[in-house]
Amino acid sequence: MPILKEAAEDFTIQAREAQKVIHSFADLMSQISEVEAVLGMLDDGAFSLWSVTDEASVEVEDRIYEMEGKLMDMFPSEGFDFHLVERRGRPLEEIVSLDHFAVYYFR
Repeated sequence: MPILKEAAEDFTIQAREAQKVIHSFADLMSQISEVEAVLGMLDDGAFSLWSVTDEASVEVEDRIYEMEGKLMDMFPSEGFDFHLVERRGRPLEEIVSLDHFAVYYFR
């Protein structure tokens, strides 16, 4: 039974850490008014993190990349796969299935 308990504790710690990383990303992206949503999941040991805008100017892209860099500095031992989605007036659900993401928010 101790092995099962240790496995459950390890899983709980990993889940909390994953939630912390994704929420930190959402907090950073919330500073950019053009970012409408943040999607995140842990995929094969790396975080797949998506920023959603309707359209992103070069300046907005630069601010997004800056925040991604800050996240990498905050969690240097984690792996990241960042994505920027421009909806261009389309509903987000037409572009990506939200069922695959553990955490997301909409502005």
